[in-house]
Amino acid sequence: MINNSDFGGFIVSNNILEGKPIRYTFRDQSILPPLNGWNLLSIEDDEEYLSDAANFKILGADSIYEIAPVMLEISKRRMEQTYVGYMKRVFMLAFTI
Repeated sequence: MINNSDFGGFIVSNNILEGKPIRYTFRDQSILPPLNGWNLLSIEDDEEYLSDAANFKILGADSIYEIAPVMLEISKRRMEQTYVGYMKRVFMLAFTI
């Protein structure tokens, strides 16, 4: 069983929720404690789409596992490194599912 509080919230493009492939994921420092800083963008997301906050949802780890299970392993490893020292750069991973 996945404990959502172990991972925090992921910001996900609505296009991904509608079935479009993931194109980019990146982690930035979150300004909101419940969020983990991970963002998932679809292959369809352009600048105009990205500029509208209504085009995104916050999902828990259990929902992310259904969409992209690998994100939990990546997130877990990143969280473990956070205890050693927060990486101030943006971590970017590009992949296609």
